[in-house]
Amino acid sequence: MVSLSAELDHLRQADVHIADAVHRIALQQSLIASMPAGSAQRARAETLLLTMQTTLTQFTVHRAAIVESIARLREQGTDEAR
Repeated sequence: MVSLSAELDHLRQADVHIADAVHRIALQQSLIASMPAGSAQRARAETLLLTMQTTLTQFTVHRAAIVESIARLREQGTDEAR
C-alpha cells in the first residue's frame, strides 16, 4: 500500500507537470498564431498542440486519481495521515 506522504509527493509532482503543460500549451498556441494559415508547418504545429492538450487531460485525470487515493488514506485514519 502506498503511504500518504508518497501520495502527497505524487500530488505535488502532478501539479508541477500540469503547470508545465499549461505553460507549454500557451507557448505552442502563440507559435501557431504567428504561422501562416494553411501552411504545412502550421498543420504540424496544430497536431502537436492537440497531442499536448490530450496529454494535459490525462495529467488532470491522473491528478484526480491521486486526490482520491489521498482521501481514502485519510479516511482510513492511518497514523501517518494525522
